[in-house]
Amino acid sequence: MKKFYPAAVVPALLFLLAFAVPAQDPEETPPPPPPEIARDKISEEAKLSELLAKRLEALPQEFQITREEREEAYAKLLEGQRYLWNMRRMRSTNPGVQVGARMAKNALQKAVELNPKLAEGYTALAELVLSAPPQDLEEAISLSEIAVKLDPDNFGGYRFLGRLYTIKSNLGRGAVNADAAAAAISAWKEIARLDPRNAEAWAFLAAFYRYTDQKEERIQALRNWLSSAAPVDQGFYGRVMREEGELSPEVASAKLGEALLDSGRYEEALEILTRAISEDPGNLELADMLGEALENVSAAQMSPVVEALRQAVFANPDSLSLNRLLARTLARSGSLEDGAKVLEAASAKASATDGSASAEYLVALGDLLADSEQTDRSVEAYDRALKARKIGNALLKDADSREFAKLVIARKLDALRRAGKYERALSVINGSRAMFGEADISLDKELVTLYRQKGDREGALAFLRSARERAPRDYSLIRTEASILTDLGRVEEAVGLIRKLIDSKPADSTPSMMYDDFVNYLFISSLYNQAGEGRKAILAATNAFSVAKGQEQRQIAKLTLASAQKASGDPQSAEKNLREVLAENPENPIALNNLGYLFLETGKNFEEALELIKRAVKTDPKNPSYLDSLGWAHFKLGHLEQAEVSLRKALKYDPVSATILDHLGDVLKARGKTAEAREIWEKALKFTGAGTDAERIRQKIAN
Repeated sequence: MKKFYPAAVVPALLFLLAFAVPAQDPEETPPPPPPEIARDKISEEAKLSELLAKRLEALPQEFQITREEREEAYAKLLEGQRYLWNMRRMRSTNPGVQVGARMAKNALQKAVELNPKLAEGYTALAELVLSAPPQDLEEAISLSEIAVKLDPDNFGGYRFLGRLYTIKSNLGRGAVNADAAAAAISAWKEIARLDPRNAEAWAFLAAFYRYTDQKEERIQALRNWLSSAAPVDQGFYGRVMREEGELSPEVASAKLGEALLDSGRYEEALEILTRAISEDPGNLELADMLGEALENVSAAQMSPVVEALRQAVFANPDSLSLNRLLARTLARSGSLEDGAKVLEAASAKASATDGSASAEYLVALGDLLADSEQTDRSVEAYDRALKARKIGNALLKDADSREFAKLVIARKLDALRRAGKYERALSVINGSRAMFGEADISLDKELVTLYRQKGDREGALAFLRSARERAPRDYSLIRTEASILTDLGRVEEAVGLIRKLIDSKPADSTPSMMYDDFVNYLFISSLYNQAGEGRKAILAATNAFSVAKGQEQRQIAKLTLASAQKASGDPQSAEKNLREVLAENPENPIALNNLGYLFLETGKNFEEALELIKRAVKTDPKNPSYLDSLGWAHFKLGHLEQAEVSLRKALKYDPVSATILDHLGDVLKARGKTAEAREIWEKALKFTGAGTDAERIRQKIAN
């Protein structure tokens, strides 16, 4: 019976056979086979592999062959392989292919008849069934498996089998077939056993281990690939892996760095990626990964990286990402001024020909200085960035200039708010209004944020309601008003704003987030959670689940329900729902973080909590909530230095979080930094609503 394979598989099957020699028409058609081998010895209706396997099973235990039979069998094997070689040189439409296939089959069948234990004969037959239509993949696999069963050290048989199972697995082309992947792994491991420096084997093993989420095995396979001999034949790997299809040490280094990052082994990743970018300074992908590694190591480990980054910048002087990475690395290693000079020089060079590029470097300089608490200098850099784009206080008419100005002003305001310079931030807002016109409310939103961060919720509410009069259909303003009301202890008033969107939809409303019942029930649940009313939060989350559409929305509703259950004092139900989400989606970062934090709050499974939260942080390394959880997990386990590092990083991304500040105060107190802890708790108190949390922080300050 003919086999039909997906379009993506057929070229791979053909390539498996034809990668060695380019196809060409031979000058002569092979002569017809001699009469004595023209007759098939085995029925065409039965599977060749099945009949040969049965014949092997039927061999008597004392089976022996003569020297003459062994020699004749080997001669037939060579004859069959010669026909296969000739077939490879022909195009598939050449009539000689069918003749050659029949002659090869007769010769190879004769070879295994004379010597049924000739493993190479079965491998050659496996190759034959892929050499001419219909390219029967399953039959080729069966014949190859006979070969390696007869000879467990048959390199050619395992290599052919590994490639066949790799094709069957669909690796590199979408969803991977788990059974075929497992069989391919087994075959490639045998190849690596027989040839420990075989780059192709280790590269395929690394690829399969990635798909099967075997992190340590993947890392070891990549290390072995990195130390393997330079491969002569890269054709099959390139065909399967496409754009990833190089077997060079440089590719192995990049993949090893990526695997180490995925496993949270940042120090090892830093070493590998530093060496890799030194050898390939123009590789921006390596630079991105190096940046991620640098974000997660101590300042003391950064100095050796600087020279490699200088080489990369020399090779790519106009790369904003490389210049920014070099500047940040210098700053974090204790050389802020050197880092600032890198960006100043890049901006000055770009200013002659590209004002926009010059401005981007100045924004990066402002960010660098703001992170180093050089607030005045950072604001100056942001102002220079606006000038580089020729942006003043006049009304901005083109969209690109407006968006750039909004970004820079937001960065400037953030730097001032983080430094507690609220009056100066207010002056920036008022001085920038002419740029955007009366209809634009972006600065009003910044003003509301400013007052909330000052701790003036009543003032924030007043400005927000003024903005809402001019933009009554701005959904973000409605939600912000509800959050402020909840902070003020007016949760039912807040919920009423959102219920109105559910119960009183305008007749002409078009589908939107504003009138999406699922979204609004979720938000109501979060408001009740914020107010500490767990039972009402559960009811709202249940309503969200009832209107959810599809698995993704149901998972989101379960996550919200779990938060409500935890707030209502039912951690068992919360854990059950979180584990159900993770059973469906094992890398859901919210579920990972929330389950880990639940364990921390209930005083159990601290080690598991740490691992869960690390996985969440790996997915979103700049998420302040996940970083806060990571710091708190380290604190619970007594890792005080690591706890402080994580919490300070979280604070960088959310400087007004009362929870992060509260946790950081606890860590500082535990480290003996009592005065600094009190300062941090004072800040936390500004952003804490009225109630038990505020009273708890006051008691910490008093003690």
